[in-house]
Amino acid sequence: MLNVLILVCYTAALFLSAFLAFSLQPMVGKMVLPLLGGAPAVWNTCMVFYQVVLLAGYAYSHLLAGRLSLKVQLLVHFVILALPFLFLPITLASTGPPAGGQSPTLWLLSTLLLVVAPPFFAVTTTAPLLQRWFVSTRHREAADPYFLYAASNLGSLLALLAYPFVLEWLLPLTGQSRAWSLMYGLAALLILASGAIALKGKPALGEGIASAIPQSSTGTNRMPRTTLRWVWYAFLPSSLLLGVTQYISTDIAVIPLFWVIPLALYLLTFVLVFARRVVLSRELVLRLFPGALVTLIFLLLIQATSPVTLVYPVHLVTFFLAAMICHGELVRSRPPAEDLTRFYFWIAVGGALGGLFNALIAPLLFTRILEYPLVLLLLALALPGSGVQDRKTGWRGDLAVMLGLVLLILLVPALLGLLGLDMDTNSLRTPLYAAAAFFCYLGSRNRRRFGLAVGGVLVAGMLFWGFGRAGRSIFAERSFFGVSRVIRYEQDGETFNSLIHGNTRHGLQNLADNERSIPLLYYHPSGPAGDIMAFVNERFPAARVGAIGLGTGAMAAYGTEKQHWTFYEIDPVVAEIAGDPRFFSYLSDSDASWEIVLGDGRLSISGTEEGIFDLIIVDAYGSDAIPVHTITREAVGMYLDRLAPEGLLVFHISNIYIDLEPVVGALSRSLECEALIRVDDAISPEEQRKGRSASTWVVLASRPQYLASFAVDPAWRAIEAPRETRLWTDDYSNLLSVIHW
Repeated sequence: MLNVLILVCYTAALFLSAFLAFSLQPMVGKMVLPLLGGAPAVWNTCMVFYQVVLLAGYAYSHLLAGRLSLKVQLLVHFVILALPFLFLPITLASTGPPAGGQSPTLWLLSTLLLVVAPPFFAVTTTAPLLQRWFVSTRHREAADPYFLYAASNLGSLLALLAYPFVLEWLLPLTGQSRAWSLMYGLAALLILASGAIALKGKPALGEGIASAIPQSSTGTNRMPRTTLRWVWYAFLPSSLLLGVTQYISTDIAVIPLFWVIPLALYLLTFVLVFARRVVLSRELVLRLFPGALVTLIFLLLIQATSPVTLVYPVHLVTFFLAAMICHGELVRSRPPAEDLTRFYFWIAVGGALGGLFNALIAPLLFTRILEYPLVLLLLALALPGSGVQDRKTGWRGDLAVMLGLVLLILLVPALLGLLGLDMDTNSLRTPLYAAAAFFCYLGSRNRRRFGLAVGGVLVAGMLFWGFGRAGRSIFAERSFFGVSRVIRYEQDGETFNSLIHGNTRHGLQNLADNERSIPLLYYHPSGPAGDIMAFVNERFPAARVGAIGLGTGAMAAYGTEKQHWTFYEIDPVVAEIAGDPRFFSYLSDSDASWEIVLGDGRLSISGTEEGIFDLIIVDAYGSDAIPVHTITREAVGMYLDRLAPEGLLVFHISNIYIDLEPVVGALSRSLECEALIRVDDAISPEEQRKGRSASTWVVLASRPQYLASFAVDPAWRAIEAPRETRLWTDDYSNLLSVIHW
């Protein structure tokens, strides 16, 4: 019975601490958004901060457990657990945005350090420290406490799923913060109780902890090679997690909350490999992985993004198997329990390096998202032995295989041309890559040959990159916000330029002289955008217009000579593309004067004077990562304050997966505004070929009479917002509630 109580106490403490750590991060992120805006740099900075604090927590646990007696450890940790109560409940209510000229990054790091670091540090120390204390309990499993790490990762996994599906749905931010504080108090009690149990069961004076622990097969090897192995096998899945998440959420399907699934699989692999019972054997995973990897590489090389139901699982299965292999190797090389804090510290180092590489280093090194295939190559080269015969071959043979595959991909099209066989290069891609992937798989029993073959195929494929897409890439550049590309293609004898971010098309222009001034896609004259601008140009011929979201600048084509347009754009690459007439000439050809203000739209407009605009357009909801802070009651109230008395507030809410109509409807009802909506979805195939797209637009005004011209048009109707629709505020929003199921 005592063994059961000890196990329950330790498991509950580890589970709850991990749950708190993983629920704290999204909660604080939502608090920061209205103060700093939705720039990816904000999330990257937060991620780096959490990884550094995690490292500090693991270093603290290692030093505490390795140099102090158990009684002193408990006293010191009591102080560490008590300190966060001075900062609870967590809130940024008294913290304003950074002052003018102050670095947002430094402001964010200092704010997180003062407000979030103490409680987050306290919960991150739990996993290694409690496992070390568990050794002293004399529990029958004390000799090998690593299975408790599964409980910790299960807590992280459930927090990851619970936040968007339960906590965010049920509680506003203030309620989440209070609930977090209560759960932290319970976790602190469980941690201290676990320490007391360890203190009561500690070995007799002079008896080292290690004397009660059987040595593992790896011994207490402190050689740098072992440490590097831990860092390496932690780095690979950490980097791959970010790589696969970025790829599937931009190039495959821009679907909300897809990022949850890879992270859930990542945590699940920790649960499985550290569990006491084997669920998936190492031999089975190693046999399955080469086939999954070459299938994935084939899909990457032919740039297959559909059907989603086929392509998406291939990425996820390959990632899951890769994480199982790497995390399994960590378990196989784990040291005796007396050295577990050092083990966890170096795992944290590897995980942090993986995050830093993808979030900060790769965007500086690569103009395209190359870190994903690069880590796949490293995985192929680092694949451990599979337990089957690993045939030995010479380096010459292995290199010959790699060069042969490269020549197959690069020279076959040229050879066919020399032979006078007129074949479309695009038609050769699929069979060539299929043959190359098949030969890679045949060599998978030999790790070195398999890795070199995969490397050869990837390098050759990258040299051959770009022919599979419709059109020709004439510009591509990467920023914190992703890769923006300008694609030129032919359609029905006409030439178009298209702006693509990930897999989402944000703008289009017909390059013919008699067509280039006509806005296309969601902005075409016969759609809602045309209705809005016809009304504005008649009512406000000298309008001052503010627009959140630039795209290609297509809306500026409606501008008249006396108007002034101010575009608020967060991505400098998009601003560069829209302002360059070689790519798009909507801005340069506009009759209106215009300017581009770089930065978060909500924050930028909040700095302008009241009543300055006749029209504000909020056009920032085309992808899954919608900036929620731009569509809350506080944000919309601020927009209305910046409008002239008869001005219009316009939302472009076209989105494949998200229905923002009830959200905007609830906002208009709360703010006592008139709101009308037009859903323009009757687009014929002929119109689509000419570059027109379906779209949904909402117009808001402070009085019904200001929308009289729209109200008489049957295409415009009153916006629908059921009474049960919960109002979005800076304190509450829930993306899950507005997803199309």
